[in-house]
Amino acid sequence: MKLKVKNMTCEHCVNKISVALIKENIIPEINLDSREISISDEKHKEKVISILKSINYIVE
Repeated sequence: MKLKVKNMTCEHCVNKISVALIKENIIPEINLDSREISISDEKHKEKVISILKSINYIVE
């Protein structure tokens, strides 16, 4: 599953998102150039979106 994160613009963003998701035992693959987060399990989609919103990131 891939999610596009509109306002992920730098390595600080990547780190902040990684830490937030790893705390919830979700291991992301993050591509800053495409502004995409890949998660291996579709069942975590809503949880990932909720976490991203809680740390002020916009999911497209």
